[in-house]
Amino acid sequence: MSASRAPEELKARLGVSLSDALLLQRALTHGSVNQTGRPVVKTNRELAFLGDAVIELAIRDRVFKDRPDASLEKLSITSDKEVRNTRLAELARTISLEDYVEFGKGQGNAKDKDSVLATALEAVFGAIFFEKGFSAAADCVLRILRPAQT
Repeated sequence: MSASRAPEELKARLGVSLSDALLLQRALTHGSVNQTGRPVVKTNRELAFLGDAVIELAIRDRVFKDRPDASLEKLSITSDKEVRNTRLAELARTISLEDYVEFGKGQGNAKDKDSVLATALEAVFGAIFFEKGFSAAADCVLRILRPAQT
């Protein structure tokens, strides 16, 4: 994580108080840290797996409730637009997530890659789900998504 920003700032942006600092650190750890010769650490990939499912379900639930008469095709198109990597990277940038992600040496440019930011955001949502449950994670997803929609 960037030393210039405290994790407390990120928690405030997320609107969620995570008490497990190691879980949040893991969510913010890019796989490139294991290419630096340091001892191998757990990275954000597994948490991103959980977070991806949380994002998808939270958005589909919202779309289904907001458009009860929409066809399955319209529901799918709407929810798919919300969960693309470019969209998730956009959302990650709105909360300055790239300032918190820990990279290995030579991976500084990876901060600009949409897939890296999308994975980090998914992992953060996965960490929230793991610690606080689906409701808190889904609320966070929708809270971050809404300002970007206006």
